Amino acid sequence: MSRRMTLALTFFGATSIAALSASADAPADPERRIAEAQAVVARFAGQLKPLLLDEVQQGGPVNAIEVCAARAPELARAMQDESGWQIHRVSLKPRNPNAQPDAWEAETLRHFAAQQARGAQPAEMNAHRLEENTFRYMQAQVTDGLCLLCHGETLNPDIEKALLARYPQDTATGYTLGEVRGAISLSRPLSDGQHTPSNAENPGAAGKAVDS
Repeated sequence: MSRRMTLALTFFGATSIAALSASADAPADPERRIAEAQAVVARFAGQLKPLLLDEVQQGGPVNAIEVCAARAPELARAMQDESGWQIHRVSLKPRNPNAQPDAWEAETLRHFAAQQARGAQPAEMNAHRLEENTFRYMQAQVTDGLCLLCHGETLNPDIEKALLARYPQDTATGYTLGEVRGAISLSRPLSDGQHTPSNAENPGAAGKAVDS
């Protein structure tokens, strides 16, 4: 069986992100790395959202704040250890100070907002960039009904109180259904010797959006 076919079967059939990410030792290949990053994003979102739903159903919407504050970073660290991809969430209106975007992330988030204003679908918004020995990927994060509990225009008084207590400088509210409110940002070192131009990037290839 060819190496290309083996990688394709790994992508579609494997249960472990680690198996997929093993292809990072191959020569720099943006399409392959985009596929890896999208698989990580899909798994991260696929595990985080059930946690949020479970906490909201068991203890009310205030519990979702704790999931995003503590459980989401724990999940990101666990997936980083498994996959080799660094994972964090960024926004132009961050709740957690750690969600402040860097220069490229901020530029990309503004690009996503401009795309949506022109009628583009958030599910098609992602970007990637090769920076010397690091591959970076961003996927638009969309506001869904669950997100509106803590990020919407009108919040439950108990949620407002809990947010103020944990995040006195919170700016991550006022969103509407379907609005891009941030992104999942991933990065992964390339193998030794795989250096690439720092300006090699694509600010808007198609992909899958996630929410939390």
